[in-house]
Amino acid sequence: MKKEKIILTIVLIAILIASVVSFAGAQGDKPYIPLISKGFQHQFWLAVRE
Repeated sequence: MKKEKIILTIVLIAILIASVVSFAGAQGDKPYIPLISKGFQHQFWLAVRE
């Protein structure tokens, strides 16, 4: 039982480190902010209307 807890702890720490490293490496010069257009003149709604 104790061995399983140690293995689980090591796996969780490895996942935490991997997520922190990947998040830190994902930062670029400009942040990407997705934008959802809510107007009906957007290209998507014009295509839906046709």
